[in-house]
Amino acid sequence: MSIKESKKIYCIGIGGVGLSALTQLFIDRGIDVSGSDRARSPVIEMLEGQGVEIYIDEESHIQKDHDICVFSIAIDENHPDRLKARELGIKEMTYPEALGEISKEYYTIAVSGTHGKTTTTGMIADILIDGGLKPTVVVGSMLKKYNSNYIKGTGDILVVEACEYRKSFLNLNPDMIVITNIDADHLDYYKDLNDIKDAFREFVGKLDQTGVVVCNFCDDDIASVVEETFANIEDYSLVNLTKNPGVPGKHNIQNAKAAAAVAKLLSIPDNVIGESLSKFESTWRRLESKGKMESGTIVIDDYAHHPTEVKATLSSLKDMVGENKLVVVFQPHLYSRTKIFYKEFAAALNIANKVVLLPIYAAREKEDKKINSNMIAELIDPKKISLVDSLKLGVEKLKSLDLKENDIVVTMGAGDVYTIGEKLI
Repeated sequence: MSIKESKKIYCIGIGGVGLSALTQLFIDRGIDVSGSDRARSPVIEMLEGQGVEIYIDEESHIQKDHDICVFSIAIDENHPDRLKARELGIKEMTYPEALGEISKEYYTIAVSGTHGKTTTTGMIADILIDGGLKPTVVVGSMLKKYNSNYIKGTGDILVVEACEYRKSFLNLNPDMIVITNIDADHLDYYKDLNDIKDAFREFVGKLDQTGVVVCNFCDDDIASVVEETFANIEDYSLVNLTKNPGVPGKHNIQNAKAAAAVAKLLSIPDNVIGESLSKFESTWRRLESKGKMESGTIVIDDYAHHPTEVKATLSSLKDMVGENKLVVVFQPHLYSRTKIFYKEFAAALNIANKVVLLPIYAAREKEDKKINSNMIAELIDPKKISLVDSLKLGVEKLKSLDLKENDIVVTMGAGDVYTIGEKLI
């Protein structure tokens, strides 16, 4: 049974940022979709508003008339719904496998890279829509302009964020691959940077001589990945932008160049590219402005959870804040990532004037009492650092600081740290 033939699909982890986008695509195809998740969320409510029946409990709700069971790669094989699916003989597919099957139906532009995938995907989506190409878009965050992580298109192009975690992107069937950068990350899965580069090399190897790789060929890590490809190489570092993107930061200029290079290959005029990029709005949790505190302090939220991202984001905000204070509330993500990069995190966080450090957000990992946020705190200027035990105490600490108009507070991390910003405003 293929997705194209399916009439009824069940999704486990349906509120996840990837699977929720795919759910909306299924709905647009007239497929009856239902699913389950661990907790309620705005995304769950959005899907329920589109008529999707969603269960928030530990019971199995999959039925024998479901054609396919699609699940997030974070879902254990002993999840009640997965056990029931196997008992009933229902076909199981991971989210990356399902997305890969769908990508066969389109000219697929796959946006990959350790950092900047989401923003670059959003930029490409905006330009292609403004250029009249009507793409279908699946992205790893909410696009502010559309208030969705999915855009229904009527053209033959699919723009999709291609995640390297567990080599998920190898399920895709790309025609054009964008590589924003390659860095050491997901080291709970990969052995080292060379192992990650091998995965990207395999991904690029999916292209034939009609394919295109859009990348910065001046980057040695990327050059070593693409040097043996049969595909055409488009060096986005050579692109001259007619206008700066509507989001700050040197890293976003590079993202904009990558997006512009894709658009030029699709024959979109320079004036359309420039206008679209200049009006680009940040995606959810990427330098996202949340509002202001009573003091007039600006509150920003960002998803940065790798030292390279933290450094780039804080450097951009430091330029913005000028003589005012920059306060970062950082929530480390994963024990494994903290263990490997605690020194680099400390160096990046020291850019800020004040650092409020939260406990590690474990996500998919089991607690490891030998690894904690104090490893980072010990390497930060003692005059800057405040180590707190909870989100609640983080809010209280921020409210106790002498923050003034046009100071900036940025909540940062891949967990639930963003809720602090919502309480401050």
